[in-house]
Amino acid sequence: STTGIEIRGNITGAQIRIGKSASGTVNGIYLHHNASYVGGLNYTDTATALVTSSDYRLKKDVESITGAIDRVKRINPVSFNWISNGKSDEGFIAHELSDIIPNAVFGEKDAVDIDTGEIKVQSVSKETLIPVLTAALKEAITKIEILESEVAELKSS
Repeated sequence: STTGIEIRGNITGAQIRIGKSASGTVNGIYLHHNASYVGGLNYTDTATALVTSSDYRLKKDVESITGAIDRVKRINPVSFNWISNGKSDEGFIAHELSDIIPNAVFGEKDAVDIDTGEIKVQSVSKETLIPVLTAALKEAITKIEILESEVAELKSS
């Protein structure tokens, strides 16, 4: 209920609580590489968002995404149960997705820590799929509009 940072730990888990008292958006967690902001966790009075730097001044060679429908058709969304708790979920298999959208996947397939023998888990940034999905949707809309136009022409003749 107050401004500040609190770290808690108990039998059920650990928490890091960040509080604010002023209204508006706060960059609660800043993530940096060297001296450059690369993203973080922002929060307002009612919502939280994981954010990624996206300023045009940080980018070069910007081009539209093409061939997105073909890429999306190759993505294999799956339903599954987690081994740890048996709960069902939906998502992707990381190594399958890495062939299609490599920057959405972190880690290497079948990697193992050589010191402990434990698996090095691959992870997926579902957020990284959004630009490709948006481009595929735009491509599909264009195709639909062309087909609608052709149907309208056929009906009028």
